[in-house]
Order: sequence, then C-alpha cells, then structure tokens
Amino acid sequence: MNKKGFVLAETLVVTIFVLIIFTLLYNSAVPLLGRYETLSYYNDLNTTYDLYHLRKLITNDSHYQDIKNTNYSILKCDNLDNEDNKCTNLFELLEINSMDELIYIKSGHINDVKDDNSISLDVKDYLKHINPSGDILVLQNDGYVSYLGFPKTFREKVLEQDQSVCKTFVEEDGIIYISGSKECINFNYVWYSGKMWRITAIYPDGAMKLITDNNMTSISYGENSTYYDKLTGAKSYVFQWLNEDFLDNLVDYEKIIDDTKTWNASAVANIGVKPDEIDDTTISASISPIGLL
Repeated sequence: MNKKGFVLAETLVVTIFVLIIFTLLYNSAVPLLGRYETLSYYNDLNTTYDLYHLRKLITNDSHYQDIKNTNYSILKCDNLDNEDNKCTNLFELLEINSMDELIYIKSGHINDVKDDNSISLDVKDYLKHINPSGDILVLQNDGYVSYLGFPKTFREKVLEQDQSVCKTFVEEDGIIYISGSKECINFNYVWYSGKMWRITAIYPDGAMKLITDNNMTSISYGENSTYYDKLTGAKSYVFQWLNEDFLDNLVDYEKIIDDTKTWNASAVANIGVKPDEIDDTTISASISPIGLL
C-alpha cells in the first residue's frame, strides 16, 4: 500500500507539473498566434507596392507642399490636382474605394491620427506597432495596412548641415543661399554637362542656382558697355557668347535651365556672410537664365 500511495502521489505531482507547463505555454503561445494573425494584415507586399505609386502621385502634385505643412491629411482625389484624371485612374487601377484610407502623417504626429475618430481601428492599431522616422504615407486597403516613408529632399538635407561647414541663409521668400568651406565640397557640388558646378541657392520649388567651379571664358566684354539693353537691343560680346554659344552647348538645357528664375547674388569670400543682392545693371543680371560673376 505504501508503494502504491507513493506512485499515486508521484503521478499527481508530475501531472500538476505538466499542467503548469501547458498553462504557461498556452498563455504565451495564444497571444503570439493572435498577434501573428493580426500582423499578417500589416505591411502586405501588394499594399506596399500600391503605396510606391501613390507616393509618386502625391509628391508630383501641386498641393504637395500644402499637404506637408499639415500634421496629417486624409487624402482623396478631391483634394489633389487629379489632372487628366490621374488620381482617379490610379485609384481604380489599385482598387482603392471610398472605404479605404490614404493618410499623410507628418513626423511626430502619429498620436494625432490615433485621436481622430474618423480614422479606422485597423489604422489606429497598426500605428501602435510602428515607429517611423520622418513623414509617412499610410494606406488601408480592404483591411490590409502598410506605410511608406518619404525620402528627405535635398533642400531639407541642406538645412540639416553643419553650419560651420556649409553655411545656409534662409530668406523670407523661402530661398536658401549656401556658402561653405572645402569640407562642403561633397555636399553641394554637382556634375552636369561635362562641368563641375557649385550649388549656391535653392528655391522652395527645388530649383537651384549654380556656379561653374572653373573659369569658362576670357572673352572681351565688347564695345558696348551695357551687358544687354532691353530698349535698344544692344548687347555685349559676353551676352552673345553666354546665350548663343555656352547655353546651346549645355545638355538638354531647354529642360534643365529655368529662365523664369533670376541670378542676382554676388560671390562671397566669408562663409559667415550672406551674399549681397546686385541689380540688373551688372553682368549677372536677371535678363537671361545665365550670367557671369
């Protein structure tokens, strides 16, 4: 009897021990399985692919800057340009309907979206599981949710530079002027049409002012003391060379050179000093898209 009692007690102990292990496994495994089932609807490949095309549509839209200035925006074709029905056609192609959600969220404002009662629970729950840096675009399509970040623009990268190396000056109209030491060379230099150019200013729309790194000509100024006379049409040799020779030899200049912008900043020797504005009587005038310093 004593041996039977010992075996019974031993069996009970083992059974209890096994039950405890199974209980712990169940409590751990079931939530994980539930989380896996939930996350299987997140970062879906097809949804992420759709986001790539939607992001391209939005960044090329004329309202993009306005969208970026808001904490978050629920985007529809109604609040985009929808020129030539591009937005409508893309939404139809990607099978995005009125029940789906496309949301632009500015960096640091995810909690604002979570507090918005008009946003679906699917999106709010998804936002709990991500920790992005920078602005993002979120798409909820038939319960599947993904996000895609926005790469920083060159203009944004400029403003992040070490000011002791690449000095920037931001004007009231949004134009950024850049000057810098030799350590800035890998940052604000570009190679175009067989020449090295230095970026000296950036407009809010992304247009840039460039200066060639090397001297381009030693041509004489010309008999006429005026660079270009708007009234008489008189023009110097320099004006003719720039606009009839130099400009024509730049690759695809019709698509790249913006003749609506003015080039009216003088060179600076001290990176801590803002470039001076110069008037239209100088060689570097706003008469043509290119000029000389």
